[in-house]
Amino acid sequence: MPQLTAAKVKNAGVGKHQDGQGLFLRVYESGSRCWVLRLTVDGRRREIGLGSWPKVSLADARAKAFEHRAAAASGRDPLADKRRGDVPTFREAAKKVLDTNRGRWRSERTAALWWASLENHAFPIIGGMAVDRISQSDVLRCVEPMWATRTETARKVRQRIRMVLRWCQAHGYVTFNMAGEGIDGALPARPATPHGMKSTSQPASGISLLTKRRPHQSTGCP
Repeated sequence: MPQLTAAKVKNAGVGKHQDGQGLFLRVYESGSRCWVLRLTVDGRRREIGLGSWPKVSLADARAKAFEHRAAAASGRDPLADKRRGDVPTFREAAKKVLDTNRGRWRSERTAALWWASLENHAFPIIGGMAVDRISQSDVLRCVEPMWATRTETARKVRQRIRMVLRWCQAHGYVTFNMAGEGIDGALPARPATPHGMKSTSQPASGISLLTKRRPHQSTGCP
């Protein structure tokens, strides 16, 4: 018997929430919610992303799950069927995200910078890969070399890869976001900022760097 309701889906906390017969809702710390169906095909376990909530409602997820279970019962591998479909490369998915968000961003320059960062740091490594083939180690290869020395650039690149893969989750191309929290522990720590260093510069002409001494003004008192 199904366990989830529309209200439970909306208010579910971080973690996995079972609906029954292999269908569950995965809720991430970011608040995003994705439907996943777990099946066993030819003795092998399969996890199939069905899309993100609320774009895919509880009723929609159940309908998709029913179709995949029927396919598995007939001897087909639903995940293999899906992968034979039109799964985009990372570059193709990034272009979709760019086109979707271009009108929301402040300027065309913002869009150009967004694309250029992926062009320089992500596309050479994962641009030609089907998005369902990208692993956490692939994402690390994009950002890890510059994480300690160009941390802000690396952070933005990771954020944009994550944004693209979130779009892929919503469209059912991937189950997990490989640029998500799972790689946090694999990234090097930022270099320590020196503390307690004193400035060696001296105020010019005896004038304080913070305040200037005002000329003496007589108050009329002796």
